[in-house]
Amino acid sequence: MFDLVIKNGEVITDNQVHYLDIGIKDGMIRAMKPDLDGEKVIDAGGLVVSPGFIDMHTHSDVSFIMHPTNDSKLYQGVTTEVTGCCGFSYFPYTQKGMALQEKNNDLTEYDSRSIDDFAKKFSRDMSLNWAGLVGHGPLRLSVVGDLDLEATDDQIDQMKALLHEELKAGAFGLSLGVAYAPGMFANTKEFIELAKVVKKYDKIVSSHIRNENVDVFESVEELIEIGRKSSAHVHISHLKLGYGSWHRADELLKLIDDASKEGVHITFEQYPYIASATGLSAVLPNWVHDGGTEKMMYRFKYERERVIKGIESDNSYKMGLDRVVVVTTRGFFDQGDGKSIREISGLLNKSEAETVIYLLENLNCDVPTIRFTMTEEDVFKIASRPDCAVISDGSAYSLDKSLVKGMPHPRSFGTFPRYLSLNRKHGWMRLDQALYKMTGLPADLMGLKKRGSIKVGYHADITIFDKDKITDQARYDDSIQAPLGISYVIVGGKLALENGQVRESAGEMLLSL
Repeated sequence: MFDLVIKNGEVITDNQVHYLDIGIKDGMIRAMKPDLDGEKVIDAGGLVVSPGFIDMHTHSDVSFIMHPTNDSKLYQGVTTEVTGCCGFSYFPYTQKGMALQEKNNDLTEYDSRSIDDFAKKFSRDMSLNWAGLVGHGPLRLSVVGDLDLEATDDQIDQMKALLHEELKAGAFGLSLGVAYAPGMFANTKEFIELAKVVKKYDKIVSSHIRNENVDVFESVEELIEIGRKSSAHVHISHLKLGYGSWHRADELLKLIDDASKEGVHITFEQYPYIASATGLSAVLPNWVHDGGTEKMMYRFKYERERVIKGIESDNSYKMGLDRVVVVTTRGFFDQGDGKSIREISGLLNKSEAETVIYLLENLNCDVPTIRFTMTEEDVFKIASRPDCAVISDGSAYSLDKSLVKGMPHPRSFGTFPRYLSLNRKHGWMRLDQALYKMTGLPADLMGLKKRGSIKVGYHADITIFDKDKITDQARYDDSIQAPLGISYVIVGGKLALENGQVRESAGEMLLSL
């Protein structure tokens, strides 16, 4: 007798369709054939039975602790999240790195010496599976610090040693945040040397590239060079064409395809929205970030005019700060929540650049924003590629609005249903191909063993939905909403979501060993 049997569904996996019962026992798929019986039976008649969706780029690093049921992802059909992206992870920190974090970060309670140390901070009752990347940020902070300095050969060797230990312990690869401090201070040589370590473990180097706006082509070229010189698998995080590069998606995709034909192992991913999300400090020139938050606050006070001129020369300013929307000021200036920098500047009777500084200096340089930087034409062109993984670049939140600060980007609540809805509307590809982009493809890219497919001997991570009704409801001005059309989500053989109700939890921390 199986623990759980799924009957009568349209089973879509690995670009194939099956009409077979699925028998699950002890968290694994044990049989796929007609007329199975189980202690619990799901009648999936009229529904699609898919491998659980894998979100291979998230910032849910501590969501597993802060929002243990991970509602915003679970309700989307996500069964596995990859964290530690864009160069940020909570490990590995040396004593030096810990000290710098304590000076600049209010979440230091989660900072850890290693992936093993970080794992001990988790609640054992996890609703989703977790897989972690090593962020380049902790490596550099722990060895070089937060200053705009070129790493010496000895310092690179120290970073390589730290990375080696974490990859050996089960981290799934390395993430770069080249647009953020301290990653922005590193040169290409540093990244190539670290990528060589990743290559030895046959894992992935995922990168938020140096610039996604006017210099996106040069930034992709840099990552191609890293892949070429290291022979590692390099992966472009949330591929996009921001301000200054609009309507050039075909050119950018050709650049990537040409590198692949040359022999560079390069892949990419995308979220299906025209807006990105990042901190307001991203509009500051790189030199303002040198030395961390303490030095930034010093410059706001003693080099204010220079900072203002730097902001006004930044591409975000040229794009228009009416496109940069503040998510939350955490009670400091509630009137500004959900409004653009331009609107807030009117409320404060300050210039837009002064408004940026005012918010940053009063919120310890931590102001989350949504930035409308892309065109639908470019987004859809990239979205139509069968080899582009679907990701959220978001975090897992509760669906209880009283527990969520501000109005987060809707990608955290609707990415995967949104992609399937858009594909249904625009007809980019067959449903099986679209599902592969969020199941088998990310499993292959990340090296997630026995996941991303419905096969005998694979982990029972399964999402069941109505292909005609699945859609997102999250909007930029009202994002905390569950999507429609998802009936069941099974994680580790347990019913985690059943007809809109959270049930058992059977997620686990995954290691690449």
